Amino acid sequence: MNDSPTTRIVIVDEHLLFREGLKRMLEDEPDFAVVGNASEPDDAVRAAQEWKPDVLIAGLSGRPLVRMMQMLRSLPANGHPVRTLVLTTTAEATRMVEVLQLGAAGIVLRESSSQQLLKSIRRVLADRSAIEGQQMIGVLDPIRDSAAALPPTPGARPFGLTARELDIVAAIARGESNRTIAKRFSIAEVTVKHHLTRIFDKTRVLSRLELAVFAINHELT
Repeated sequence: MNDSPTTRIVIVDEHLLFREGLKRMLEDEPDFAVVGNASEPDDAVRAAQEWKPDVLIAGLSGRPLVRMMQMLRSLPANGHPVRTLVLTTTAEATRMVEVLQLGAAGIVLRESSSQQLLKSIRRVLADRSAIEGQQMIGVLDPIRDSAAALPPTPGARPFGLTARELDIVAAIARGESNRTIAKRFSIAEVTVKHHLTRIFDKTRVLSRLELAVFAINHELT
């Protein structure tokens, strides 16, 4: 008997056959339960309120981007925390940056394997970004541009980060190397590495790129 908590999942995609196939695949996992599905982003917000899922899997294929963006903006207001995993047919940089900035926990290409999707779901459940390295080609520069355009946010949540660690997070979001950061703060490169190790641990990210996305999402720049 499986005593592990059941992960509640809602699927939103305009294609019924896709939703049904994805539901069957997910429910082969003993700790996953698809508690609802919707064909439209507006319905997905209501589904999140009604079924209170842990994860919402949202397909971007073929639908107007503006409606999906509105869904991502509306989800935090429903009072129930839900991690959104976006399925997309393309890895176009501007679109990916925008959905991440609106709070999506991860992005998975629709052509990915079922194992990759399952891995991504489990990563967002662990409050980590689910973004494949290959998908992020061309995305780092827009993230840097966004970081550079944002003013410092006095109310930013520090996540237990020290003032120096927050400075280093902002530098990473700007795309600076360890050497540049070391020169900027008059510290050794090995000290920068030690800071990054602690920052990764506190923010639960696994790479500099994930840290840059995290910094934008949480207004740490």
